[in-house]
Amino acid sequence: TKTPVAAPAPAVKPAGAAGSVIQLGAFANQAQAERAWTALSSRFPSVAAMTKMIVPFPGGIRLRAGAGSPADAKQACQTLKAAGENCFVAQ
Repeated sequence: TKTPVAAPAPAVKPAGAAGSVIQLGAFANQAQAERAWTALSSRFPSVAAMTKMIVPFPGGIRLRAGAGSPADAKQACQTLKAAGENCFVAQ
């Protein structure tokens, strides 16, 4: 007899669900991105609770953060924008 196998848990994507990643900025190098993360995560608990993502691209480094859900990402961006920071939900 076959033992029933539990369905595997959904794979956790490092970037979270679609719409749950925010971009905090694009920088010339990783050091600048790290400094921005330190500054933003110290000012905004919602950012500090996210997963930091350093994403290289041909023009430099993107600083992104993975939220637990699209709603969390949207809320964090609204908070950042209200404080005068740049932010958008990345696709």
